[in-house]
Amino acid sequence: MTIPQADSIRLIAEYMKVESIKRIHFGSGSNILDGWLNTDLQATSDEVAIIDTRRPLPFPDNSVDFAFSEHHIEHMNESSGQLFIGELFRILKPGGTLRVVTPNLSKLIDPRILETKAGVDYVTFICAVFGNRPISFNFMVNNLFYNWGHRRLYDFDSLSAFLMDAGFAEITQFEYGQSLCEDLIGIERHGAFLNSLKKTLPYTNFDGDQIASFESLVIECVKPGANK
Repeated sequence: MTIPQADSIRLIAEYMKVESIKRIHFGSGSNILDGWLNTDLQATSDEVAIIDTRRPLPFPDNSVDFAFSEHHIEHMNESSGQLFIGELFRILKPGGTLRVVTPNLSKLIDPRILETKAGVDYVTFICAVFGNRPISFNFMVNNLFYNWGHRRLYDFDSLSAFLMDAGFAEITQFEYGQSLCEDLIGIERHGAFLNSLKKTLPYTNFDGDQIASFESLVIECVKPGANK
């Protein structure tokens, strides 16, 4: 769906004017979060504002309380990802929090995941859905790198380094769906997206939330400078 650029500008302006706590969801797709400004490169509904996160973000400095990006940054190349992180730091208020969810590279390329039931379930899911083949660790890893339009994958250390370079502090890894901040608990929707695929897939013996939880790296960090 394409909506006029003027409508996106209006959505952004109205949200920033009306909402006292500014929460921006980047790369939302059809995963609409209540109380958030949902944005993506292409609008899936008239509730989604079009924003190209490879370019400077259309928000003033120090204007946003929370920013959230779920399974989005891996679709940018490294330089675009670094620009995006820098822009998130710019627009967040001092004390504002960023939550990033992305595939966990170091976990998913470790063959020892096949020693766990959750790992076997994950590799089985990938091979059945995207390869229609028996379980294959090699196929799963290649799917991770070359399917989905992925451009740059991260583990905790590599993504933390980019966040630290941008100026973020208190960089912390969380379990999927968990946070110490009430505004950020349970906001992930990747599992629901995977479950929605069952409508069109011959293989349905999976739990999307378990798959999303297994594959995801979840990091929160804070822009320093807030008054204590």
